[in-house]
Formats: sequence, structure tokens, C-alpha cells
Amino acid sequence: MKQGEAQEEDEFAALTSLSLVLMKLLLMENSSDDDDEEPIDFFDASGDEVATKLDLARAYMDMGDEEGARVILEDVINAGNESQVAEASSMMERMFPSE
Repeated sequence: MKQGEAQEEDEFAALTSLSLVLMKLLLMENSSDDDDEEPIDFFDASGDEVATKLDLARAYMDMGDEEGARVILEDVINAGNESQVAEASSMMERMFPSE
């Protein structure tokens, strides 16, 4: 496999992952807007929003968008539980080791 083909496959995988995470966030947001209707469950949207943001940050990192990942990880650090904060902090340290 040529290097360009491998890079295209990596980019496609990252974009697919990002799309799924964004769909999950939209489903979670829409499910809280109308409590009378059951949300359409394209995939399990029962996880918490902070965990989904961690997935989104990973997708941004996979695409090379470190600044986008940083913004999301800062939100996780401010709103997550102890485990999520630790994971987000670890991801930040890997991206920005001198900060």
C-alpha cells in the first residue's frame, strides 16, 4: 500500500469517527428537548455527554486538529468526573508536553 493511500484511509477513519460522535451529541441534545417522544436509537446514545466529548477529542486528535481537541478537553476537565478529568489531562499532556 502506498503512503498516500494509507494517509487517505486514516483520514477517512478519523472523519467517520468524528461523524459518529457528532451524531451521538445531536441525539443526546435532541432527546432532552422533547421528553414525550422516544429518540431514534441509531446507536447507543445512553452514555453521558462528557464521555462523548472525550471521543470527539480523540477524533480531533486523529485528524491532527490539536487546538480543536484542546478546547473540548478543557471542557471535559471542567465538567467531567474524576476518571474523565484524569483521562483528559493525560491526553492534553501527550499533545502539549511542555505546558
